[in-house]
Formats: sequence, structure tokens, C-alpha cells
Amino acid sequence: THLLHLCLLRPGARAPWPGPVVGLGHSLGLISAVIAGLRLDGGRQQFLRDAQETVALTVLTLLRCQQAAGDPHGEPELVRRYAQTSGAKERPGPMVAVSGLPVERLRDLLDAYLADGGHPVELGLVNGPRDAVLCGSTTGLLELWFRHRVTLAEAGASYTFLRSTVPFHNSRMASVLDHLDADLAWVGASITSARLAAPVYATDTPRNLQQSGNLYADCLAQVICRPLNWSATVRTAVAAHRPARAFDFGPGVAVRMFTRNCLEAQGDVLEYVPVRPAVTA
Repeated sequence: THLLHLCLLRPGARAPWPGPVVGLGHSLGLISAVIAGLRLDGGRQQFLRDAQETVALTVLTLLRCQQAAGDPHGEPELVRRYAQTSGAKERPGPMVAVSGLPVERLRDLLDAYLADGGHPVELGLVNGPRDAVLCGSTTGLLELWFRHRVTLAEAGASYTFLRSTVPFHNSRMASVLDHLDADLAWVGASITSARLAAPVYATDTPRNLQQSGNLYADCLAQVICRPLNWSATVRTAVAAHRPARAFDFGPGVAVRMFTRNCLEAQGDVLEYVPVRPAVTA
């Protein structure tokens, strides 16, 4: 995904966008949003240096997170029971999307599970009023489903395991940041908040990263171990900058859907322009 974004953001690329008024990036997409918001005083060569730097750090981040996450599989008997009971095709893992249930109700169900001594699970991403992602122990996510599956079914909510093998946006991953400090020095990280020509918004709490004291550390902490609140971030950015359209770099449509749901609930309507690779014969 990051490589695709870099191709679409490169100087001279045929894309229908004029450059950002404000940059937003969902989870690892925050790194791409930073690239979109940079001032390129050095032209194409500067962009290539920035791209090399962010690709290296993205790869190192994923590797470090996988090392820290360990085995993503849940207890075998619990996995087997889940497959038989739910009929789901996806393999359980450390992140699950819950759609169709108000986020506050989901918090209540999670709190009840944890209060009874459940395995560590956190509300990692709030994507909209009725869209969230839980992350943590795969066994815990399975137990949570078994405990509340009737409630979820009655609400018409879906409970879908994601293909991630890492519980991103989870506080127990914070130890990864210590390793990434050394990686930043090894890569020779040079991108700072001073180079942001446009505001790029943090997603843990809505704030402009042009004021960040350590841009990389801030971005990586958000992706790895801080909860993401897309709903609050989008609403804050739109209220502050009043854009007329949103250029969506994808590659999927989920974030565009989340954004629309967040904004339309408060009466804000944007034109959504998909930015995709040009196809040539």
C-alpha cells in the first residue's frame, strides 16, 4: 500500500489532485499522508530520498511488530469451535472489525469481558459511530465473541477477523518503539515536521503534526500502540479547513466509506475523488 501511494504521489504523476489542504492517513497510511504533505525543495531527487527512507522504516516497523507480537493464533480448540459455530471462512487473528454496533455499546461489552478476567483485548480503532476494530489476544477475541455472540446477532452486527498477524494500535506493542529508535538512527531518518507544507493530522487525538517535536516517533507510536479515532480526526480536520473534496488514494474503499459515514452524520458532504494508477495499453 505504501509503495502504491508513493507511485501516485511522485512528482509529475498523472493524478487529479493539486496537493493537499490537509493530509489524513488511516493507520500505516499516516506515513503516506506525511509524504503527501511535505515541501519538496529538492524536487524529484528529494522525493526519491524521502521515499527510500519511508519504505525502509515501514518495512522495519512491520518486522519489529511481528517479532513483538509472537504467535498470532488462538487456542486450537477455541479456533475449531469458532469455525464450526460461526461458519466464518477467515482465520482468527489478533484484530477483528465490529460493524453495525454503536461504539459505546461495544465498549460496554469489552469492559464486561475484561472485568471477568478476560485475556487482554483493547478497542484499537474507532472508524465511525458503528465501526470499530478490537485488537489484542486472538484467544481473547474468540472468547469475547462466544460470550456476546447473541447480543451481536440481535444487533445485526458483524464480527470479522482481519488478515493482520499483529495487534496494531495496542498498548502492549509499545516496546517496539525502543527498537525503532535505533532503526531511525541506522536509516538516517531526516524527515521532520518543519518540512510539512500542509497540516497532517494525528489520529490518536486530532492535532496538527506540524507542531510535533519528533515526527517519526509520533507517527510510529500512533500506528503501533496508540488507539486510532478516525471519526474524531476527520470531523476536526474538516471543521478546521472546510475542504470541498477528498482525494482518496485507497487502495480499497473502506476508509472513504468510514469518512463519509462520519461526516454525513453531522451534515458535512464532500466530493470524493479516487486517485488510482493510470492504466495504459
